[in-house]
Amino acid sequence: MKRKVKAKIEIKCDEKDLFDKLKQIVEDIASIKENSCSLEKKYFHYSKIEYAKPLKRAIVRYSDKKSEESWNRMKWAYERQIMNSPFYKRYTKHMKSLDSDSHFNFYDFISQFIPYAFYKKITTKEIREITDGFFKILKKEGATSSLKEFSAGWKPQGNYKINDSLIIRKPKRSDFDNIKMDADKTNFDSIFNNSNAVIELTFLQKNGGDNHFVLTEILHFILSLFKIGRINTTWRYSTKFDYFEMIPSGLMIDHVNSYNKTKFTKKDVLFLRNTLDFVNKNYRDTEFNPINFGEKNQLGIALNTYHNAIRNLGYFHTEIMPYAVKIINGLLIKEHDDSTARFVRRTSIFLYYLGIRHKDTEQILKIAYTWRSNYFHGTSTAKPKKDGQNKHGLTPKFVELFVLNCARLLILTLVILKKNNGDELSKLIDEAYTIEGIKKLKTELKKTKKYFSTYKNGIKIKEFDVLNVEILEC
Repeated sequence: MKRKVKAKIEIKCDEKDLFDKLKQIVEDIASIKENSCSLEKKYFHYSKIEYAKPLKRAIVRYSDKKSEESWNRMKWAYERQIMNSPFYKRYTKHMKSLDSDSHFNFYDFISQFIPYAFYKKITTKEIREITDGFFKILKKEGATSSLKEFSAGWKPQGNYKINDSLIIRKPKRSDFDNIKMDADKTNFDSIFNNSNAVIELTFLQKNGGDNHFVLTEILHFILSLFKIGRINTTWRYSTKFDYFEMIPSGLMIDHVNSYNKTKFTKKDVLFLRNTLDFVNKNYRDTEFNPINFGEKNQLGIALNTYHNAIRNLGYFHTEIMPYAVKIINGLLIKEHDDSTARFVRRTSIFLYYLGIRHKDTEQILKIAYTWRSNYFHGTSTAKPKKDGQNKHGLTPKFVELFVLNCARLLILTLVILKKNNGDELSKLIDEAYTIEGIKKLKTELKKTKKYFSTYKNGIKIKEFDVLNVEILEC
C-alpha cells in the first residue's frame, strides 16, 4: 500500500503574512524590553519566546542598567536572529525575484524596522500601515513617511502650516515626551535651547532617493533662497516609518552655529507656499539637489556658489562677499571684463525696479566690488570694509548681507522666470533708459512679486556683535 505524501504548503509573501511576522517581531521586542529593564525583573519574568532565548547572555550582561532606553546590544543580537530565520530568507529571495530597480531590499527594510520597534511603541494600526507601505513601494506607488526636525537659523514667530506636507513652528518641550532614546547620548534640554524652529515634513517614498537626508537638504536650500539664512539641524527623528533611511533613535548635530537668525512671520507663509508650489510644479527634485547643480549653465553655477556661501554663513573670519559678487557678476555681466561701473549700474537698476531703493545702493555695490577684487587678488579686504564704515556708516556685516541678499533675489528671479542664465534680464536692464524699456523690465519683474517680498532698504539686521546677527527682514 502506497503511503500518501502530504503536499508542501507554499507560504506566500503577501500582506497578511508580512503583517503577522512584523506583529510577532513587535511583540517579541516588547517582551525583551519589558524583561530586561533591571536585574531583579529578569530573574522573575524571563521571557520564554523563541527569539529571546539566544539573548540571555546579553540580557544578563546589560541588565544592571536602570535606563530602559539602553537596548543597543540586545537590538543587535535580536537582529542577527531574524537575519538567520526562514522568514527573512524567504522575503529576501522574493524581492530579488521581482528584479526591481527601486533600490529597495529586504535587508534595509528589516534592519530599519527592528530599531524602530525597539525605540518606539508601535500600534497594530501602524504595523498595518507599514505593511501596506512595503507593498506599495514594491509596486512603485510610494509610501508616506514623515520627519520632525529641530533647527537653528530660522526663527518662526508662531506656528505655521505652509501646506499639507510642511509645517514650521516653535519647538515645544512636549515634542520629547514619548521618544525613546539612548539616555547617555541625548540631551533634550540642549536640543530644545539650541533650536529656533521645528520643521515637520511629510513626503512620499518610492525609491532610495526619497529619504530625509536628500529631501531636507533640498528643502533647506529652497528655504535659504526664499529668505536669506542658514538652517542648522540640531536633531531629527522619524515620526512615521521611513522605509529607506530612517533615524529610529534620532540624530543630534553638535556644535550648532545659530548666530545668524532669520525671522519668519505670518506674512511670509503665503509667499513661501507659492514659492514651494512653483518649484514643485516646474522643477524636478534633482534640479535643486546641491550635488546635481553642476556647471551646465550660468544659473547652475550660481546655485552652487550660493549653496557654498550659505554653508559658510555665520562662521567667524569667513568671507561671504566674494561669493555674492561672483553670483551677480556671473548672471548679469556676460562681457567677462573687470568693470565696476557696469556691475554697479546693472545691479542697482535690477534692485530699483524690484523694489529695493536704499539711498546708498551704488556705494554699497562699489564697496562690494572692491572687497571682492581684493579678495581674489590676494589683497587684504580690511580697507573697503573700513572705508565703508568710516565714510558712509555702513558696517561690513550690513554690506555683506545686503549684497548676498541681492544675489539671492537675482537667483530666485531667474528661477521664477525659468531662465538658465541672465542674458535676457541683462538686455532688459540695459534698455531701461526709455519709457518702453522700463515698462518691459517692470512687467518681467512683476512676475516674481507673488513669490517673495522685498524690504525697500534691501535688508534690515539687528547686530549684537560681529557674529550674532538677527536678520529681521529680507
